[in-house]
Amino acid sequence: MELEAAIALNDERCINQYLFDFQRQVMPNLTTGLMYCAVYNRSGLFKYFKHQLFQKSKQKWTAFMFAAEYNSIQMLNLLRKEANFQDVSGFSALMRASIRGNIESVQFIVKNATEIGLKLTRNANGYRIGMNALALLIKLLLKQIMLIKQIIIRHQTTRQVQIYRQYHRIKTQKKSCPPQTSFTHRKGRRNSSGAAKTESN
Repeated sequence: MELEAAIALNDERCINQYLFDFQRQVMPNLTTGLMYCAVYNRSGLFKYFKHQLFQKSKQKWTAFMFAAEYNSIQMLNLLRKEANFQDVSGFSALMRASIRGNIESVQFIVKNATEIGLKLTRNANGYRIGMNALALLIKLLLKQIMLIKQIIIRHQTTRQVQIYRQYHRIKTQKKSCPPQTSFTHRKGRRNSSGAAKTESN
């Protein structure tokens, strides 16, 4: 309510103070109110913080990178001027979106920016120096394929176990059933002429 009231009154000082307190308690890595807007896709607050464009966090993240990381499409559109920057490890907004699997953000950045050629400047989080966003996307795709393969194998194994158990249950039921009584029909003996002989008591 305090934030809504500050916005209604167009009180930028109160808005900044509120967001500063919120950031310090919840997400201390956020340096500016604009980064808060990027994380939570608060495009309606952009006008209050557009003067914070191009400001960076301690790790050299821009608000555009936060928007890509959290798939905030509306904020990506408002923050397009911050494209083509890299953080301390060389990650760009496109790379962050690729690692997260944020397809909408990847499509937006590829269409509206020129980050595809940017490369990592150091090894970080299992990613090698020199990798670009395309390489990260391929690595992510391979991980997804491996995950799908594991799910399929697990499903097949589960199905095979179910079939075996069903077969074993049927086999056990057959063994527990009593044998059926067989009825033999006595056939009359026939003489040489073909007539049947009846047995005498």
